Amino acid sequence: MRHTLLAIEISLACLTSAWGATGSDCRNLRRHGKIAQATTCFEGLLRNPDPLARAQGYWGLGQFQDANEQFRLAVQQHPNSAPIRVDWGNLLLERFNVADATSLFEEALGIDTNYAPGYLGLAHAAANRFDEKAVRYAQQALTHDAGLVEAREFLAYLALEDGDEDA
Repeated sequence: MRHTLLAIEISLACLTSAWGATGSDCRNLRRHGKIAQATTCFEGLLRNPDPLARAQGYWGLGQFQDANEQFRLAVQQHPNSAPIRVDWGNLLLERFNVADATSLFEEALGIDTNYAPGYLGLAHAAANRFDEKAVRYAQQALTHDAGLVEAREFLAYLALEDGDEDA
């Protein structure tokens, strides 16, 4: 019975990727401990004609240079996309390239000054440099999108790191 359920879940992951799964969908599978399904989902993204989807797929599979190249292609195809630059910046930030990540977050905000994830990216980059601006950037993200849960989580994390249990 358990093998049958696993086969069904893997089939669903394959169908999901064929029907337009996103990098976020695949990461959610991983976050919920469904590693095999997440891997299948990320592999499905590699067959997508969109370089952003392929970038997310390569990133999820740990193929960072290929992901970086696909992000470069995605920006060439969509030069006015703030979300692509933020995603690319998050990849670079994950790979300890804070300077280039910061530049991409700033470029995203140059395209759309109201794009909250750009401010959150700057907050993460600032925190990596132990810069006190991290809190200000996370608060700016919330100013532009009060429902951005990730910014609230990050502010709570920063408060705990600073020992501020009342924040």
